[in-house]
Amino acid sequence: MAAKPLSNEPDFLDEMIEEFSARNPEFPALLAEAETRRAMLRALAEERKAQGMSQTQAAAAMQTSQSFVAKLETGSTDALVSTAQRFAGALGMRMAIVFVDEDDPAPAVVVRRKRRSAKATDGSNRTTDAASSPRAQSSKRAARRRAA
Repeated sequence: MAAKPLSNEPDFLDEMIEEFSARNPEFPALLAEAETRRAMLRALAEERKAQGMSQTQAAAAMQTSQSFVAKLETGSTDALVSTAQRFAGALGMRMAIVFVDEDDPAPAVVVRRKRRSAKATDGSNRTTDAASSPRAQSSKRAARRRAA
């Protein structure tokens, strides 16, 4: 049985937003900010999956529980900036925060990937791959300790 296409008619959520906006003129801006935070967490969840990392592995790297990572990814909790930074760090990434004018059409969340370069001890740049990333090296050390 084919799914019915979504209607363009206002639904319960549209009516709620309209009602809340009437009571609080700042509500649309607050809603937009919440949507930006959800988009950021969804982008981190997609990156985790793209890296083949489980929620449990991400949680261990963040020093938290798998259930908390699941809540972050589903948007059932509102994340602090420091939590999003830890999540990004667990994925071998960092957050770059950019402030723009309210009417700037820039996308709210941008994920930029490139080959990582690291400073060698002699000061030269060398390109590293995922197997030699700090997170991968830490996992290898933990595996050796368990094997010993």
